[in-house]
Amino acid sequence: MLRFHQAVPSKRGVVPRVMGMLLPQFPAECWKEPKDFFACHVMLGPDGVRHLLTSTSAQIALPTRGPAPSDRVVSRFLAKVGLEAMAEKLVAHPDGLEYLATEPQLDMVRDHARRGTTPDWPFSLRRIYDVDRKWIDEAGTAVQVVHEFDLLQTEAGEWYFVLAIFGLELALNMGGPEIDGYSQWLKCNSNASPLYWGKNAV
Repeated sequence: MLRFHQAVPSKRGVVPRVMGMLLPQFPAECWKEPKDFFACHVMLGPDGVRHLLTSTSAQIALPTRGPAPSDRVVSRFLAKVGLEAMAEKLVAHPDGLEYLATEPQLDMVRDHARRGTTPDWPFSLRRIYDVDRKWIDEAGTAVQVVHEFDLLQTEAGEWYFVLAIFGLELALNMGGPEIDGYSQWLKCNSNASPLYWGKNAV
């Protein structure tokens, strides 16, 4: 649903379609074309078309959110992307990727990413900025940040993968299924996001 409203295409250049409603009760299939100036395109059934032709005004209601994925699906997604983020940082170092693939302390998160063997792997979820927030880039153009991420090492030696998607921040402990250390880090740092704290401060 977020990809539809923000017109984020897939690798094939397709924005997901959603089912809306021509008020008061006519189903409407809605879609967007990348770089299109229309709010959306609408396909109606025969009853909806007849209603539209006999009405002086029309409104399309669009859902704002769809069904949420399960916590298990989200934590596996975070584990997979977190491992890729670690690989990106280690690829320039000798034996870095071998460490990532064989380090025993990462056995659990690798297994969870591949097979989802740990059903209850908690993660932190909060909004750190509005989904439609615009940022000014180096060229002076207002842009949206689709996603950003970093790895946080706490004083306790824990490693957290922190990801923001359109301002929705998610954090996962890469060492094991607990999130208390991240909650404590937030408490000690005035709830600042690691994405905008320390070396990332703006």
